[in-house]
Amino acid sequence: MTHTTRPNPLLDAALAYATRGWAVFPCHTPTPEGCSCLKRDACADIGKHPRTKHGLKDASTDERTLRRWWHMWPAANIAIATGAASGMVVLDIDPLKGGIESLVDLEQSYHPLPDTVMQLTGNGVHYLFAHPGRTTKNGVQTLGAGLDIRGDGGYIIAAPSLHANGKQYAWEICHEPEETPLTPMPDWLIALLQTPATAPIIDVGEPIGEGHRNDTLFRVGSGLRRRGLTEAVILAALREMNTTQCSPPLDDADVVKIVTSIAKYPPGPPRAI
Repeated sequence: MTHTTRPNPLLDAALAYATRGWAVFPCHTPTPEGCSCLKRDACADIGKHPRTKHGLKDASTDERTLRRWWHMWPAANIAIATGAASGMVVLDIDPLKGGIESLVDLEQSYHPLPDTVMQLTGNGVHYLFAHPGRTTKNGVQTLGAGLDIRGDGGYIIAAPSLHANGKQYAWEICHEPEETPLTPMPDWLIALLQTPATAPIIDVGEPIGEGHRNDTLFRVGSGLRRRGLTEAVILAALREMNTTQCSPPLDDADVVKIVTSIAKYPPGPPRAI
């Protein structure tokens, strides 16, 4: 008698991710009774915590390892290690916590997020960006309410895994990984992640200390760009701000670099006079 192997979409997806260089590992699965970890109601992270002993540290792209895991746990949810391990940083938007409003505020203050790979989660959306080549920490509501970052030392659950609410994770149809490359993180997003979300708002004339200089100048310059001002005018404004408020001032080359990044974006409509 010939035995045929039943297809497993979870294993197939895990193997496809590994082929892309994304390190994966198996997680527990939501069940009608709760989580497959058998803690039932006591589990606070249903379907999202690792099945392997070392969890994230076990993440792999090795085909034999993945086949062994999904042979042991055919229904295991798929986790992708974020950060340098897979060359990605993920912006996690949770509408139930105000993520949509927070994203709108950011895009109005800076620029719209570029097209990149997107995943629909049980509650929200994942934006996947190429890793910037520097350490990018995980953060909960780092950029605002409902906006989390999954970077080095983090992970996300990936399609076609099952969410605790019964929905399946799925790639957004126009932004699937097979058809859309991971876009580099926009400069303004990188700048925001380098500065704590609790950074104080700087008033005109108030000293800007170390740790806040780059981010503050970038924020101010982006606002000027959105108002339609030219690169030359923005550079002059930030040079003045750097000289009079930054303590100590940045090197002029650093100010020029900030303005060059800002100038990559098209200017907003000029203000009516």
